[in-house]
Amino acid sequence: MLAFHGFNRSPDDFMPFGKDLGEYYTILAFDLFFHGKSFIKGQSRTPFFTLPELKEVIEKILSRYHVQEFELLAHSFGGRLAFNITGLFPGQVKGLYLMAPDALRFNPGYWFATQTWLGKTIMKRYKQTPGPILAFMRLLPKLGLYSEKAIVFYINQVTFGPVRERVYKVWMGHRKTVVKQNEISFLIKHHQIPFILFLGKFDSVIPSKAGEQLIKLSGSTARLIYLEVGHRVHEKHREICGIILGNQ
Repeated sequence: MLAFHGFNRSPDDFMPFGKDLGEYYTILAFDLFFHGKSFIKGQSRTPFFTLPELKEVIEKILSRYHVQEFELLAHSFGGRLAFNITGLFPGQVKGLYLMAPDALRFNPGYWFATQTWLGKTIMKRYKQTPGPILAFMRLLPKLGLYSEKAIVFYINQVTFGPVRERVYKVWMGHRKTVVKQNEISFLIKHHQIPFILFLGKFDSVIPSKAGEQLIKLSGSTARLIYLEVGHRVHEKHREICGIILGNQ
């Protein structure tokens, strides 16, 4: 089982999962890029990685541990990697377990910030001078584009300078790995991949409607489970592990 943590978190989030699943799985939990000791080589400007590079990394991991088939466990931003890996290795993924995953739907703000010259320029300046961007973010709920709770969550994430730097690097570093949900749902359905989507009932960040739509498109092997929690779904590890083991 390959495990990927959320933004500004660490692989330590999966220690409790190891205690509950360790008898049945070998869990490899990774630092995301720009977290811990993971880094991207050979780029002088803002580094990014591509899907072919991600495929090469996973192939080396599978070769090192002499496995052909594997399952995926991910929380929040780590869900973006899990979706991408599913798209790259659909015949080898034998289980997909996502907790409040990022990239459930098209995010116009992320697209603007990472795919346009103006957006990238604004993001670069925002690292040093966040005031104007934060003021703009506070207007978004009034325009009906984001919920008030979601904006408060994002603002709390970026008021600290080092976290703003990490936001910039993570967003830019993943800009070549945008997830296409229609393609992923087709692969899940076509390859009959067991897929469980765990969402928090009180999560203001991840939209439940987008999760429901993905489950409908993914076929009979897909399940949606709501847990009594907000965005920190990984904290319900005992419930999640029990459901994963019961799905075998």
